[in-house]
Amino acid sequence: MGTLFHTDDRFEVHKLVVGPMDNNVYVLRCTETGDAVLLDAANEHDKLLDLAKGLGVRSVLETHGHWDHIQAVPQMRDAGYDVHVTAEDADMLPSYDQILDDDSVIEVGRLRLHTILTPGHTPGSMCFLVEGSPVLFSGDTLFPGGPGNTSFPGGDFPTIIRSIEDRLFTLPGETRVLPVTVAHVLAGGVMTAGLLGLRAAFVWWPLHPFGFVMCGTWAMSMFWFSILIGWACKAAVMTFGGAAVYRRLLPLFLGLVLGESAMAAFWMIVSLVTGTPGQAILPH
Repeated sequence: MGTLFHTDDRFEVHKLVVGPMDNNVYVLRCTETGDAVLLDAANEHDKLLDLAKGLGVRSVLETHGHWDHIQAVPQMRDAGYDVHVTAEDADMLPSYDQILDDDSVIEVGRLRLHTILTPGHTPGSMCFLVEGSPVLFSGDTLFPGGPGNTSFPGGDFPTIIRSIEDRLFTLPGETRVLPVTVAHVLAGGVMTAGLLGLRAAFVWWPLHPFGFVMCGTWAMSMFWFSILIGWACKAAVMTFGGAAVYRRLLPLFLGLVLGESAMAAFWMIVSLVTGTPGQAILPH
């Protein structure tokens, strides 16, 4: 199976899924010069070394320092590839070569890759934007369904929201988001979403505490979950309170089920209108 994921007249994006967390490892390759960079030496170093050799990779860029994104770093360095990471996340790596600075430019052949520091998932999370093309490698900062997880040490939810709103949502609306974690296709055939649709999801999110995770396929899951909860409540009341108690509480049960169902339907419509596929806020 080929690794080519996206192409235009100046560059190619290749993708390989590796490791127990199904991480997306991307290679950005300049088609004019053949030079390339690899984003996140996540796992399965033998596969990554073969990929790097075949595509002309010159160096490795780490989006952040979580364990599932750095397992192949020692082997990549041993093979002669420089590994770049932000100063804030450098201590999370077993070793590295260069520090990534915010708002700098990495030349990949004729391409220019802009660094965007987006703390929140980790203190040094970094996104990469291809100059002159609407392609953003978002690491674990932004997914088509919302922000990355901030429950691990060093994570901070208000910080990641500020990073997304101030550093990413200021980019053009047609920018395509390529997250590093989660390989599975959820909607539309590709694991990408436009910033225009993601902005819309952020606007509507406060209407429901689970707004982000309910978009798309998750909305359908919540629909069936609400029905299941309704039947469970009915069984419990009938068992411990009898039919009389159940009849008194029936309007409440129906209201809960119908309310959740209506909210699920609403978020499915938002998903369709904004082009934002369903995606859980993932623990990576």
